Amino acid sequence: MDRQLYPTLNLIDSLRPNHSRLIDAPGADSLERTARKLVAEHWSDNVWLTGRVSAASFTAVVERLERMA
Repeated sequence: MDRQLYPTLNLIDSLRPNHSRLIDAPGADSLERTARKLVAEHWSDNVWLTGRVSAASFTAVVERLERMA
């Protein structure tokens, strides 16, 4: 997959290297849209600058996306 098409999924996948990649899921387009909404709800804008997100916020987003994948 083109990582530029799915920047949110790419970031999430880079933070969980030992798991199946969300960016490769059949519904990656839909997952990216959902991921963007969830990130806006759960993560601060600093995540994009620092790459740091709280474990609880990260887990909340990832669990939701994994259920959809």
